[in-house]
Amino acid sequence: MIDIDHINLEYFNEYHSGHCGYCGKNNSVSIGMNSSLFEPETYEKLMNKGWRRCGTYYYKFDFKTTCCLAYTIRANVLQNEQKKSHRKIAKRLSNILKDDSLKIKQENLVKQFDLIDQMSKQKKQQKQQVVQNIQKQNIKVQQIDPQTLDSIKQDLAHQLQLIQQNKQLFAQSFQKYVEKKQFDASAFFDVLNLDLNLQNVKVFQSQNQEKGDYYSNFIQCLYGLNKKALFQDYTIQNFALDTAEFVKLNFQSNKYSYILETTGYLSIFNLENQDRLKKHIQQVNKQSVNLQKELVEEKLLQQKQNITVITKDGFLANNFCIGNMRIVLKKAQFTQESFLVYKKYCYAIHEKSKESKDGYDGFLCQQGTKCSIVKSQIDPTKLLFIGSYHMNYYLGDRLIAVGVVDITPQVLSSVYFFYDPEFEDYNLGTFGALVEIEYIKILNQYFPNFQWYYLGFYIQHSQKMVYKGEYQPAQLLCPQTYNWVNLDENLKKEISKRQAQKQRQINISDQPLINDQVKKDKEFNNIQLNVQGKLMKLNEINQEFVKNLQKYFDCAWTGAHEQNNI
Repeated sequence: MIDIDHINLEYFNEYHSGHCGYCGKNNSVSIGMNSSLFEPETYEKLMNKGWRRCGTYYYKFDFKTTCCLAYTIRANVLQNEQKKSHRKIAKRLSNILKDDSLKIKQENLVKQFDLIDQMSKQKKQQKQQVVQNIQKQNIKVQQIDPQTLDSIKQDLAHQLQLIQQNKQLFAQSFQKYVEKKQFDASAFFDVLNLDLNLQNVKVFQSQNQEKGDYYSNFIQCLYGLNKKALFQDYTIQNFALDTAEFVKLNFQSNKYSYILETTGYLSIFNLENQDRLKKHIQQVNKQSVNLQKELVEEKLLQQKQNITVITKDGFLANNFCIGNMRIVLKKAQFTQESFLVYKKYCYAIHEKSKESKDGYDGFLCQQGTKCSIVKSQIDPTKLLFIGSYHMNYYLGDRLIAVGVVDITPQVLSSVYFFYDPEFEDYNLGTFGALVEIEYIKILNQYFPNFQWYYLGFYIQHSQKMVYKGEYQPAQLLCPQTYNWVNLDENLKKEISKRQAQKQRQINISDQPLINDQVKKDKEFNNIQLNVQGKLMKLNEINQEFVKNLQKYFDCAWTGAHEQNNI
């Protein structure tokens, strides 16, 4: 049941329609109430029924009639796997923040950030150049006589023609990849480009006779031709493994034999060297098996290698560091310091020129939930700060970002994140989410139930909201049964389908309705109302009004869609 004994209800609205900030239409339909200082446990249960707060106003969308399908979304941080782009952001900014130059007060922090970042890129490029120079020194390319080169090029032209004539069969080499990426097979076939310019194909004299008499980048060129459109996250090794069987079965010649290496190079044997060819085929088969194992292990390793950002030494739940950056957790309240950062952020990022102190205070600085401190039963020296807070990010004495959060016994709910736009190039918004996720992970060791990261609403057709699905594994709240459903590709397709329909099916779960009605009778009467500045319990108020309020809460908690004129 939902405990609403401690709700100080100030006013409430029946379902009403207003302007939608996501799609711009005037058909955002929701139910709402204003209440100050919720118990954190109560607000957690409200979030698990699809509610969200803006300051001290709490609202819930009507899925049958509202314009945008806004699903409550959460991620289990214990199973979180950072995307490659997230790891890149975390690594880049973490390396900058570890630089000793930031220990000294900088007149221009952004300039120093840029300088550190540029030096880091230069070091990386220098290392790559050293490796390339070594490789060049080890390669002694022998020239092929023109007649042989022309013969091989003509034969490769024949093989290209064979691939083009058997495009459907060649495309089937990537069937597993197409299914994994959930591509449309016919669309993949149409996009697959086989119009290779043979002038770009190189042929070299082999330095290792056991690997063939010659070798070519023929297959690598085909891969490069399609990488941007179809194989952005697919390595040449994967491409070679998939096409090796096609090459083995279909490349025909009365002059040469071909075998595709796991590196993507095409080894070419003269026909009189069949003994060496058979021996090398056995070696390549072993290499293919080993490579497949390595790719699986590398994928598993990558999944585990989330980039950690928070400095573990000296960590406190209300005061911790990321290199030379300090994060301080403070009760949500208005400060001139944070307002100036917010004002700059709104002007630069959202093109809002007028932001008032009252507007900022009402939006992000109200105590939506009561603040308290809980001691860990595992280690009493470890604390969990419950309530509405600001995570303030400092470099030296300069505030550069603020994460507005609600913390309950099981949940850290991200309300809003803003930053100094001078640091826009460093993806502080994404970085802030990664920090909040890692914050939960660290405290989960001492508070085992504290494991959920709530990101507000997921709206699939809104660029401003769809990114929330990137923090995997993610779950959406079914607005009818209140069960949590994994956000996978099938669910995304279903949501897109429903968004376009006027008559919508609400349920996204195959589980039965959770019976979680509002407390009634004697317990229901413990709700407190703020009536003209005076707190009164329901049993002290007109009973007809109480009956209507009961209907309102039944409607709000359970997702019923009847109108209540109260």
